[in-house]
Amino acid sequence: MSDVIQNLRPGVYSRYQVTGSCAATALRDCALVLPGKKESLTLVTSPPQAAGLEDIPRECLRLLLESGVGKVYLACGETARQALSLLGEGDVGAVVCDCQTPEDSIALKEYVTGASRQMRECIGFCAVFPEEAAELAAGLCCERVVLCSPALSAGEEAPSRPLYGACCLAARTLTAGSPIVNLSGEEFPLLAEAASLPEALVQELLAAGVCVFETVGSRVELVRAMTTATAQNGAADDCLRSLNTVLIVDDVIRHIRSCLKARLKGAGVSSLGSVRDQVAVELAAKRDAGILTDFSPPVVRPVGGDPTVCQVDLAFTVAHLVSTIHITAQIRV
Repeated sequence: MSDVIQNLRPGVYSRYQVTGSCAATALRDCALVLPGKKESLTLVTSPPQAAGLEDIPRECLRLLLESGVGKVYLACGETARQALSLLGEGDVGAVVCDCQTPEDSIALKEYVTGASRQMRECIGFCAVFPEEAAELAAGLCCERVVLCSPALSAGEEAPSRPLYGACCLAARTLTAGSPIVNLSGEEFPLLAEAASLPEALVQELLAAGVCVFETVGSRVELVRAMTTATAQNGAADDCLRSLNTVLIVDDVIRHIRSCLKARLKGAGVSSLGSVRDQVAVELAAKRDAGILTDFSPPVVRPVGGDPTVCQVDLAFTVAHLVSTIHITAQIRV
């Protein structure tokens, strides 16, 4: 390109220089749960604090922290259930569990669903080798549990493990900044290589609700971001299969709850009409941001005979992210 200052041709010219930008940081915390160890709970905020750990836990912490997670609660116990009980009620948005047995996986499922019922919405991430993935995903079948496969390499020091993919995907959900950042096809630069799988097995795992990683050129990418929720009441149901769909639901509910909680503090009177109007404004903002496609006017009504208690009924449609495009062409020659 010609130098802007020395170019004598008539015209309009410009140039710019990019100096870099800050890496994404997580707004919520993460937990790393390790069963089969002595009971303990440690807050880790930097890689040096992981010194003295075995290779795999140390590598998991490195992946989480270098991916932008600010705080990782390292919970250990004889079983996953025991370790999970140590987490308390902190603002944990993602739980990565090194499940060793089916009971560990069930404990993770019960923890994330229970936390969400208590208004501490979070997603659980676990991992397994491909041979066991489809059966485990069917057993979990939960919109709040993500199962990752196959084994992945994160460098030369630690052996390949499927859990590294769970760590990187958990960190990415926490640092995405918006629930409509499409995680399918996402590249993970901290991962070096994914174990090669035949295409038939990849399709089988995707159908089962397993997040499959693969090597594309020199990069490791996630094929499709999914939860294990592939059925409801025994019938096939894909409405909560997309991980982004669950993240959108959590984002909207947490945002509305936060706005209304702020209204209860300080001076002023909150009438039913003002509550309804604020909720409508917040839903409209989410629609304008592309997070929702539509919503019904909120209904706010008193509960029982207590004038200080009201109920807010919401109805909205989430924006489903497109993951597949089929092109049909009619060509004349």
